[in-house]
Amino acid sequence: MFKNFGNVFKFSFKNAVTRGYKILTVIMAIILVAVPILIMVISASKQDDGKDEIDPCLADTIYVVNRIAQNEMDFNSLNVFKETNYDSINYINCESEKEALDKLKATDDAAFILGLEIKNDTPSAYIIVPDGRISESKARNYYDFMEKYQNYFMVLAAGLDEEGLRQVMTQSEVNTYHETGYKEGVSIEESEENDDVMAANVLKTFKSLLPYICLMLLYFLILSYGASISQSIVMEKSSKLMDTMLVSVRPEALCLGKFLAVVAAAVTQILIWIAAAVGGFMIGNVICENMFPNANFALLAFFKMAGSLGVFKIGNVIIAILILVVGFLLFASLAVVAGAISRSREEAASASSIFIIPLILAFFAIMFGGGLESGGAPEWMLYVPFTAALITPAYVSLGVLSLAEGLVSFGIMVICALLFVIAAGRLYKMMSLYKGNQVKFSKVLRMLFTGESALAQKK
Repeated sequence: MFKNFGNVFKFSFKNAVTRGYKILTVIMAIILVAVPILIMVISASKQDDGKDEIDPCLADTIYVVNRIAQNEMDFNSLNVFKETNYDSINYINCESEKEALDKLKATDDAAFILGLEIKNDTPSAYIIVPDGRISESKARNYYDFMEKYQNYFMVLAAGLDEEGLRQVMTQSEVNTYHETGYKEGVSIEESEENDDVMAANVLKTFKSLLPYICLMLLYFLILSYGASISQSIVMEKSSKLMDTMLVSVRPEALCLGKFLAVVAAAVTQILIWIAAAVGGFMIGNVICENMFPNANFALLAFFKMAGSLGVFKIGNVIIAILILVVGFLLFASLAVVAGAISRSREEAASASSIFIIPLILAFFAIMFGGGLESGGAPEWMLYVPFTAALITPAYVSLGVLSLAEGLVSFGIMVICALLFVIAAGRLYKMMSLYKGNQVKFSKVLRMLFTGESALAQKK
């Protein structure tokens, strides 16, 4: 029955894996690797504690000329902020630039002059740098320090009394506790519970986002490859090579070989893209842990806590991938039926409604039937094969469905896909030499249940 099936498969697979197919697969794989890495690295770089460090101005001493306030203020109080590179500077007040310049010339310390004044009714600052000790670019780093603590600079320059200054410059501390943590003096931010909270938030996002991604991926792949499958099945009929082909290849072998070749190309592409996305997140996680050890953001917390959350377990992921493949096979087998009952490419195009209508109905049922609401789909969607094919892989991998429930859904889709493939092979055999008018749906059903070919029914 399947004589020369291998030759048909190899030839059809080679034709399916075109140059455009390879370019698209590689480009998408690169994007799917790069995007997660970039997202995680950018997020980690913003969260890493060392990233906020201000570059040093290299000054040991700063001579302050303050023309904003009448009374003299102690700018050494700025050291209480313990800002790295700016926590041990010696501030010396001067009444004028001349006094400051004289002191600057008389010392060998790394120093410069900081002037504060009212200019155009607005407080402003300027720096005078000595020749040969501190470069202008290094001294200007002090402006970054001033910008970070500009409120405190302004109250200092305005001459606020010492007690008021102490109150203004005291940074308030805010902590969040649970009852048990409060008794122990451990805030949520200081405990592993903070990671749990962030991971739970990411999991909630995943439960809404991953089913949608799975839905759209399969939707567009089926639309794209479904037409290719039906056109491939009908090719020999439209080119009138069928009589010659059937001398060396059985109709069932020809149909199945073409079908599986296109499906193999599509599944290979899907698996490469999934592996690329997973690899991107894994590489991004490793990079963040090594380059930004102090970073702590939601996505990193999710990967740390994934095991305890019960998501992406090996068994569930394997079943999810198998369901994804079988779900594609389910719709692809309907595309084979469309090609099997057609005599030409034009008829195959018009018969594509056989797989497009179930796909669109399933798509809208999920979109408007609550299948994507916070990761909770109605139970029937997870067991009706057409809707299950589009969203069950995501729910199984996320642990929303148990392994047993996933296997049940998988079994239902396997049975339906096999029935459609058998029906498609039978129809293809019965229609292989048919040259009459376009076959109607009623005739298709009679052929399936009576076993008579279209030629026999025509007579």
